[in-house]
Amino acid sequence: MRSAVDLARLPLSGREAAVLVACAAGAAWLVTTAEPAMSLAICAGTLVLGIWALQPEAAVLVLAALSPFALKFDVGPLKDVRAQDGVVAALIILCIAVVIPGGRRADLLRDPAIRALIILWVIVGIWGTVTYLAGPANRWLVKDPIRNVWYAYRQVWRDLAPFPLVLLLLSGRRSADRVVNVLIGVGVAVSLYAIIDAMRTGEEAIGPFGTKNEFAGFLVLLLPFASARLFCAGSWRTRLLSGGALLIMARALMLTSSRGGYVAFLASFLPIAFLVPRRRIATAGAAALIALAFVLVVKTDLLEKPRVRRLLTLTAPSEVANLQWRQEQWGFFFDRIGERPVLGTGSDIDQSLLEMDRLGTAHNVFLALALKSGWPMAGLWVILFGVLGVLAARRSLETGPGDEARGLWLGILGCLTAAAVHGMVEASLLLPQSQHLFWILAAAAAAAAAAPSMSASPGPTAGGLARG
Repeated sequence: MRSAVDLARLPLSGREAAVLVACAAGAAWLVTTAEPAMSLAICAGTLVLGIWALQPEAAVLVLAALSPFALKFDVGPLKDVRAQDGVVAALIILCIAVVIPGGRRADLLRDPAIRALIILWVIVGIWGTVTYLAGPANRWLVKDPIRNVWYAYRQVWRDLAPFPLVLLLLSGRRSADRVVNVLIGVGVAVSLYAIIDAMRTGEEAIGPFGTKNEFAGFLVLLLPFASARLFCAGSWRTRLLSGGALLIMARALMLTSSRGGYVAFLASFLPIAFLVPRRRIATAGAAALIALAFVLVVKTDLLEKPRVRRLLTLTAPSEVANLQWRQEQWGFFFDRIGERPVLGTGSDIDQSLLEMDRLGTAHNVFLALALKSGWPMAGLWVILFGVLGVLAARRSLETGPGDEARGLWLGILGCLTAAAVHGMVEASLLLPQSQHLFWILAAAAAAAAAAPSMSASPGPTAGGLARG
């Protein structure tokens, strides 16, 4: 199996050179006929193709860096085209032209858990496409085959596309670590922006998202990786970097005032509590208590601040009006799902609730999946969580307490725990940004699990947070 370093060689092979020449020629023709904004996008896409040919993992890192952003524009008759679509298109073209013919990643199918993940991915995509096109909520939209293909990609396959592409391109744990580094770095960047914006406006932090709950749902998927590296890193430098990233993202999460997000964040520590040596947990707990005592001394009115008082209402959840409202909302959705329990309606929005002057969202990811694509889809996601969790738990137990590789697996376990807990009160996991993040992480975990020997082999270490 050729590694990413082998594919980054110079000069390029005949197949790779032909692909680049064809793409460059096509881009040159399009630039001369397209509008300035479109020309800029084409040039950027061609640049991505060139970088990919020299270093295949680079485009995966670009895709990871774009995950929090919904950069949308129109291309002729196509509406809601996103920047990620250009990167995905480049990866698809070059995977077909270079990676697959080269016989890379034949080891992917050896592990039963990875085979199960790939099969589940295919079933989720097919079932999602069928239920979307057949759903009564989309009858007004479904028209001719060409447009139906675009609609199916935009609503179903766009979210799923990162998984096979990232899985084909990553070559082991070090590659997965680099992807996680970029994701944590981007999470820190958007968190800093959200913190500054919240301090400037006095509003709740939303970052590049539309609502605070959407932002919180994205952060809780990333926070477990910073937490796991804090406990599993082999050097103080890595621990300091991970601790700093954890504090910044946790501060942004606090400023969202999302109680569901904070509970999910705390729940993500459960895998760490079971799989990390007690001595490290005791040390971290003592440090956290000292830090909390210092903050309480400096800010004597901390417990009186509105956001803190809002979080303290979690001590009596049955008295929280917001939770009672959600319980009523779930009842409406159970009734609505009962009308089409197998195929769903094709949408996770209930229009009848909007007519009742209520929100049309389920505020529960599994109910939202069931409304959109039936109970089978919700069941598929439960199985998907289970398979990925078993894979991560098994790999975590195979690593020693002092092995940095355990950080990746604990991060996956914490991410799944946080996603499940947050999904009980929000459906933000269905957002394109969160879907991209989830499938990139799932592919990184599968790629790392498929090449255990490569993970242990000597070689250059990943930079940043992966060092140590």
